[in-house]
Amino acid sequence: MDYLHPISFSIPEEKVVNEVPEKSIILANYNPTGVGSKFYKYDNENDYYNGYKKALFAITRKKGGWDCMRHYEILANGCIPYFENLQNCPRNRLTHLPKELLLKTNKFCEQIIKKYNINLNNSTNQLNEEERTNCNNFIEELLIHTKQYLTTRKMGEYIINSISNISVKRVLYLCNPSDGDYLRCLTLHGLKQIFNKECQEYPCLPHIYNECEKNRDMDYKKLHGYGFSYTKLLDYEENYQDIVKEDLIKKIENNYYDIVIYSSIHKEKPNHHYILWDVIEKHYLPEKIIFLCGEDEHRTNHPGWLTPVCLHPDLTKKGHHCFVREI
Repeated sequence: MDYLHPISFSIPEEKVVNEVPEKSIILANYNPTGVGSKFYKYDNENDYYNGYKKALFAITRKKGGWDCMRHYEILANGCIPYFENLQNCPRNRLTHLPKELLLKTNKFCEQIIKKYNINLNNSTNQLNEEERTNCNNFIEELLIHTKQYLTTRKMGEYIINSISNISVKRVLYLCNPSDGDYLRCLTLHGLKQIFNKECQEYPCLPHIYNECEKNRDMDYKKLHGYGFSYTKLLDYEENYQDIVKEDLIKKIENNYYDIVIYSSIHKEKPNHHYILWDVIEKHYLPEKIIFLCGEDEHRTNHPGWLTPVCLHPDLTKKGHHCFVREI
């Protein structure tokens, strides 16, 4: 059995448009230049999303890693990603994106940009009927793929389906630390949509819920990416079940959960620990203890806790499933 799996970011289904939005410009006026929120042009999600909805194309690229939340935000808003240097992407990364289709749309975008000097006139009014039809067809095809493979629910189903021969009805999802990591939050959102309260996170990720006592005073702009696309999504009463550590340990000892997911594989990083590891390792088979790695491309200039290639043989050889973003 293969215990090493690729995984990608995803987008909540409610963020995906149902039809092709009305277009007014050829290329979105947001060109990503750096890594981190300080490079954001918009300070609220609606304006950010509308920038993509009114555009036919939007530039995206590899940054800290090949996988980037921007790819999914562009697709969800009915816009065509112009993905720079996508042809150089390693085979085992971005495995859920329609890379062949995006390579085709890249060429089409280049033809349009070359034909129309968008620095002088970025309006869609200059496109002919055939070009408009081609754009709409591409967007519709990309929206279909997004809904079928790239939503948080679909990513949750992918994880469950990848760990064969395990019937999963209850999940323990360990959030260490409980911060705004894309993969951690989006994957939890997908699992919550499948299992609701039977997906128990510990400790709580308050920012993924609508307004409640746990997040009332939270400054969302301090979260990664200003909290765009992954915050205030779930109904707190329907999806969260509070639990104290002592009761959680008793449930673990009684094998209440079918699988346990550690949402951060790098325990050597500050504040990243395999919490409750002693009791979980004692009561669960290795294949029922799953690890996620949402880190950017690993480099050797992070001594001590990241390696050039994230294969985690120490875990997979023991029979743990590992889902790695930049594999």
